[in-house]
Amino acid sequence: MSFLKRKFQQFSGTSYSLGILLLAAFILHLAPTLTGSFYADDYLQRTILLGSNALAEKGLLEGVEVGSLGYFLQHQFSFFSADFNNYEAMINAGILPWWSNDAAFMNFFRPLAAFTHFIDYNLYPNNAHIMQLLSLLWYVLGLWIIYRLYEALGLSKRLALLSLLLVLADLSIFSSLSWIAARNMLLVVAFGFFTVYAYHKGVKNKYWYGASLLGLLASLLSAEAAIGICAYLGAYALAFDTRSAKIRFMYLLPFIVLTILWRLGYQQMGYGVAGIDLYIDPGQTPIAFLTRALWAYPANYFELVSGVDVMSGQLRADVREWLGVAGVAVFVLLTYVLRHDLKEERVLRFFYVASLLSLIPSLTVTIASRALFLPYVSMAVVFAYLLRALFQAKPRLGFTSVLSVYAVKLLCGYILLVHVLLSLLLTTVSLVSSFQPQEKSQGVIHGMSVTGIANKSVFVINSPTPYSLAYLPYEIDGMNSALPNSVRALATAYTDVTLHRISETTIQLVTSHVFQFDASTLIPHKNKRLPMAHAMYMTHELLGLNRTISLQWQRGIQRDFNDATIIVDELMRGKPYKISVILKQDISQYVWFDWDVNAKSYREISLPEVGGKLEFKGVFSVLE
Repeated sequence: MSFLKRKFQQFSGTSYSLGILLLAAFILHLAPTLTGSFYADDYLQRTILLGSNALAEKGLLEGVEVGSLGYFLQHQFSFFSADFNNYEAMINAGILPWWSNDAAFMNFFRPLAAFTHFIDYNLYPNNAHIMQLLSLLWYVLGLWIIYRLYEALGLSKRLALLSLLLVLADLSIFSSLSWIAARNMLLVVAFGFFTVYAYHKGVKNKYWYGASLLGLLASLLSAEAAIGICAYLGAYALAFDTRSAKIRFMYLLPFIVLTILWRLGYQQMGYGVAGIDLYIDPGQTPIAFLTRALWAYPANYFELVSGVDVMSGQLRADVREWLGVAGVAVFVLLTYVLRHDLKEERVLRFFYVASLLSLIPSLTVTIASRALFLPYVSMAVVFAYLLRALFQAKPRLGFTSVLSVYAVKLLCGYILLVHVLLSLLLTTVSLVSSFQPQEKSQGVIHGMSVTGIANKSVFVINSPTPYSLAYLPYEIDGMNSALPNSVRALATAYTDVTLHRISETTIQLVTSHVFQFDASTLIPHKNKRLPMAHAMYMTHELLGLNRTISLQWQRGIQRDFNDATIIVDELMRGKPYKISVILKQDISQYVWFDWDVNAKSYREISLPEVGGKLEFKGVFSVLE
């Protein structure tokens, strides 16, 4: 410990220490720009600007004003709604699964983020390297602003640098750096923390105060996560501002009005989320939001402190809620250790309160990794205080008992191991691996031959990630290859599925339990030794992207498509366990795939003869 303390003291005493940390952040997060690839929503957004004759022929661009700046600013982050002109085409093509809730919609208003992508796809439309590099530069700019905020609020240079080191090592920002469409979060970081910085400077300068209002507006127009910046402003008024309560409120009032007007306009223009469980919009469904908050807030707090993001999205529902108990315990321990300094130091009090308040927006999404970065900027300061206390000869924290001493040592050891050493190691490994030659199968996506599925109706018997198939036509179009007629997932791959060939044109799927078409509780497993955290639980949560748990199923429900009719034959405990698929085309027009749980890839299969059957093992059955 003394060695680390001495080296950090030497480093922080240099004039180039901040530059070194920013350069380190740039280099450590350089991996995505080296691989340079588009991902998921990137394909959809490129199409809005670049257009596609093949996709247009299928009706997927119906109502889309290809290449229009105004349309792009309004609709780059509009994903689906029954009101869209291309909704039926999306259903027929399999972009939306057959079990989708027709009353659901997911539309975000992020015009400032969209404008940066408008520039991307007009100047260098096929160069993902440059786009990801620009995202990385936004990130580094955000780090520089965060440091300036630390400095302006009174943190010593050493403490500010230590806090920034913890921030740049945080892994929750990874997805925003590698995913071009997720740049909006990086804009919120840059504009948002500039808002807080300018708000502080604006206490004595009206120009900075005006700049702070503009900064908040830019944040809100970048992404909904900017509500977390409003939490910082509230924390500043509660824990840092020493003026009278009336003055503090009046000073904050324009920001409150701006946020309310933004939200009212947001809803009036038809933006928001409804009818799904992956996102819960407090403005649309406040009761559902509050219900989720009961377990999600302490669970997300535990993730924030532990540094293990998206954990609550990867645990069984019967285990996940225990994270809330762990979160409460960690909160009590941390508050107990900090109790004296929280009373004496308003800067620590501000960052501690800000971390608690800015955690609230993370409750709107089940998998909250990116949303945890905003509260972590404050939590990093809290961690820095703890580390400073450990290194001081006369600790300032209240070491009034043996419990306090061991608590601080335990927390500091964990912070150094997970939030610094392990995080930096994982980032370094990611960077090094990006230099390794990548073997790519030409013309194969997810195990499907692009040429083999051209102009065919592709039916996937059991998909572990049916939502990922939505991007397949856009990916193939980007390869300038012929598109399939449709790509349709029939069922999910969590449980065993048996396929019965009833007739030449009818197949029936029966599962061992019930089909998982939403994010309801997964089937209990007999083998309790299964890992509590498994990637499949996260993908299961993503089923909440198209259907809410509260939407009831009924026997006899059917969906008609151009290539087939799908009927729910039987229910068990309110969920489908037997479905029929009636084919409308010649059997030669179909290509069939199942999910090979051992190879972790799709494989092409042939249907059995009439009267025959095929059995497919589910992911969790294999694990047991």
